[in-house]
Amino acid sequence: MPKLSFAVPKYRRHKARNLAVVQLGGQRIYLGQWRSAESLRLYDQLLTAWLSGGRQLDLDKLPQGASVAEPDQETPLTVQQVADAYNEHATQYYRKRGRATREAELVSEALEIACELYGSTPAEQFGSKRLDKVRQRMIKRGWTRL
Repeated sequence: MPKLSFAVPKYRRHKARNLAVVQLGGQRIYLGQWRSAESLRLYDQLLTAWLSGGRQLDLDKLPQGASVAEPDQETPLTVQQVADAYNEHATQYYRKRGRATREAELVSEALEIACELYGSTPAEQFGSKRLDKVRQRMIKRGWTRL
């Protein structure tokens, strides 16, 4: 009689986030904190559902706490959000005698132009061509060095 063997998807650790993860049906499913009682319970629950479903899993019916997308994965940062954060940094960094310097104002003015043009654009899509358009707008405003 041939020996039957089958692999059960492993309970694994996502090292960067210290999360428990299992791969079912080609999908990575996150279960919460690595080695927590909750993540182990979710793993057992998912395996039971997967096996009883003929090694199929309805991803729309995942138990609460399990997620296909990485947790804490937010919508991408926009150019406006990055500009706001940098502007806040600049007003604290460019200081003299407790007051923001002209450099902080210049940073703010430059960021204002970038936000006028691309404020709602995902920051990861802001590349050299868009930076060139910001530069062209600065030149139109007369921001040139002689």
